[in-house]
Amino acid sequence: MKFKYTILFLAVASLFIVKYANGQDVGVVAKLSPNSGCELTNSETVTVQVFNFGSTISTPFDVSYQINGQTPVVETINLGTFNASSSYTHTFAVDASLLAQGTFNMKFYTSLVSDVNNSNDTIYSTVISDATTIGGNLPLDFNVCEVGNSGTINLSGQNGSVLDWELSTDGGVSWSSLTNTATSQGYNNLTVNSEYRVVVQNGLCSQEYSDTLLVSIDPESIGGNVAGPSSACTPPNMVSLSLNNFQGAILDWEYSDDNGVTWQSAGVSSNPYDINNLGQTTSFRAVVQNGVCSSAYSDTLEVVVVSNLSGGSLSPADTAVCIGMNSGNLTLNSHVGNIDYWEYSTDQVSWSVIANTTTSHSFSNLNSTTYYRVIVSACTTDTSSITEVVVNSLSSVGTIGNDTTICENESLINLTPDVYNADTFTWETSIDGGATWVTESSNLSASFTNLSSDQMIRLLAQNGVCPVVISDTLDVTINMLPAAGGFVGKDSVCAGVNSDTVVPTIINGNVNTWLSSDDGGVSWVDIGVSTDSLEIININTTTTYGLVLSSGVCPLDTFYHEIVVSQLSDYGVIIGDTTICQNTISHSVYLINETANNYNWFSSSSFNSNYSIQGSNTDSLMISDVSAPVFIYCEVTNGVCSSVISDTIVVDIFNTNHGITGDTLVAQYNSVVLTAFGGDTYLWDNNPSLDQLSSAEVNAQINNEEVFFVTITDANNCEYRDSIRINLIDEGFEISTIITANNDGYNDFWIIKKPIEINSVSVTVLNIFGQIVYKSDDYQNDWEGIYEGKLLPNGTYYFLVESESIGVIEGNLNIIGNDK
Repeated sequence: MKFKYTILFLAVASLFIVKYANGQDVGVVAKLSPNSGCELTNSETVTVQVFNFGSTISTPFDVSYQINGQTPVVETINLGTFNASSSYTHTFAVDASLLAQGTFNMKFYTSLVSDVNNSNDTIYSTVISDATTIGGNLPLDFNVCEVGNSGTINLSGQNGSVLDWELSTDGGVSWSSLTNTATSQGYNNLTVNSEYRVVVQNGLCSQEYSDTLLVSIDPESIGGNVAGPSSACTPPNMVSLSLNNFQGAILDWEYSDDNGVTWQSAGVSSNPYDINNLGQTTSFRAVVQNGVCSSAYSDTLEVVVVSNLSGGSLSPADTAVCIGMNSGNLTLNSHVGNIDYWEYSTDQVSWSVIANTTTSHSFSNLNSTTYYRVIVSACTTDTSSITEVVVNSLSSVGTIGNDTTICENESLINLTPDVYNADTFTWETSIDGGATWVTESSNLSASFTNLSSDQMIRLLAQNGVCPVVISDTLDVTINMLPAAGGFVGKDSVCAGVNSDTVVPTIINGNVNTWLSSDDGGVSWVDIGVSTDSLEIININTTTTYGLVLSSGVCPLDTFYHEIVVSQLSDYGVIIGDTTICQNTISHSVYLINETANNYNWFSSSSFNSNYSIQGSNTDSLMISDVSAPVFIYCEVTNGVCSSVISDTIVVDIFNTNHGITGDTLVAQYNSVVLTAFGGDTYLWDNNPSLDQLSSAEVNAQINNEEVFFVTITDANNCEYRDSIRINLIDEGFEISTIITANNDGYNDFWIIKKPIEINSVSVTVLNIFGQIVYKSDDYQNDWEGIYEGKLLPNGTYYFLVESESIGVIEGNLNIIGNDK
């Protein structure tokens, strides 16, 4: 490490020696200690490397270190002579206190009064002190059931990062990684005892393990089987029950006297369980639990308290078997009393004893129908119900028909076996040579409709419960219908000289002949060729060709291909006005009498060059915003025939000069003369400020800034819209002080002129008695001195004019001229 620092500062020093060789220049070039680590102390040694970049120094100088901007530690170095280009290792007498955990930002520097270069005096370093790793704690050991266990284990109290969780299933002898760096670990469906621990590491400190958690596995609870008598006499009696084949501890015995609908606790956990004087028919079961697993019930034993004897009923009530190799089981249900023996009979007249005292009986290899019953006793005897075991004769089936060939989508109707001994039937088909079969019908006869692929047909027959037998197989070969996927060739040609080869895509079948029709299929001509393609040449009308295909036993089928014959392209005549008004928004040109179904319009601003396409697929072209002459032609194509180009027309514009003259800046409440020009007739938009509307020259009374509009119609009957904006001369406030109430056109209204930026003013007018005679919040220069419908008397009145920007203006207003 020191060698690395030496190389570093020598490399740095070489950059400064040349530049500062003639001056004193020292600096710290390396920090040798302290270094980052685990649990640093409050007495860490501080060592630095100092280098003389300049000339030889014979004076003392200071070297310092500072931690996190705190008070620096300063020590003086006196080497006597500190030669140029040499280094000195200094260990501070005062150790660094790095006891607290965290990051320390350290500064190391020299101080020399005569230092000519301070840029190399200082270096910085970061030292990290990490706290000791604490592995942390896992929960206490616990047990889980071997069936359906799952959960999460959480680590707490750790200091550091989780590197991994580990698992041991051999008591801690070996551990395996779970590849988990979270603070929790899940488990699911554990089947063996499992120990868990966590690997933790904090920063530079060593790894530590958490404590160990053992998850123990409890085998699942097994309820077992209840053994004991199935019946008991009326009290006094004693019934002893025992539980066998169970796993766990017996928590309780339960009983039910309503056939298991509700259960009650017996409060007994002994084995065996003895019941004295059982008074009614009762069912019993045990509740068993092993460890933490869910409890389990045993099977149920019903103890019938015999009060009324019953022979019970046999199940199944009746059954059937096949003659020869057969077997079955019969069960006695709901009997009351003891089973003395079973009996059998083939005629229900004479019965033979079967030495069997259990509730079930097995039979085998019966050759004729046999009847069974059970004899039950308890002080007297009773007979169970009788069950019949019917013995069926063996199944058989004959042939269902001969192999055949049919056309695709034809049917085989009412296939029926010639002989059979069966009461159930299953028809099956196979399209893979008998590898797999599909059920089609369960009737004696079957029809197979719309067949589309080769297949095998067979009949499965069964008599009663005897084994199924299978008929011989009927093989059906399908000739596929003639089919063509389309035609390769031209769909259309141009009239005159043309040729084509029509090649059909034949999916199935052989060419029988070719047909043709030039009247849309009304009549047909047999061309008399049976080749796989057809040559055509110089046809002048649209023609449909028919391909007739044959396939095996299937009927002939015809497939069609139409070749459309297009007539030669003709553009006809191009129509459209050649001169339009200057302000025309849009103008159309179009073709008439053309022979075409495809159009491409071109336009240019000059006759000979720079034409660009403007529209397609229509016989007209709409042009808009025409400001200069436009040259237009159309290229047309009919079907597959060659295109032709129309004549070129030019759309020009009528020259015009129109507008409005007049002053555009006028003092408020003055008039201005406006003159329109460039037309034969004029119509101004209706405006009360204008004296007339259909003259070129009009007088306009200007009360506010306003725009006036006029429609100008010229000699070409072109209409143009023009306008002129009248702006007001920006004046200050001018409030009239007189109203002459004589209706002479002068001072008839009280006029207040105001600056443009003031939108509205409010006014109040009072008489000499202080009575308000007029008030308005937005005065419009429209008061004539009227109060309550009458002219006010001549005299002096007092006014207040107010707005937000000017405040309040006060003054006197004189009303004169009222001679009434």
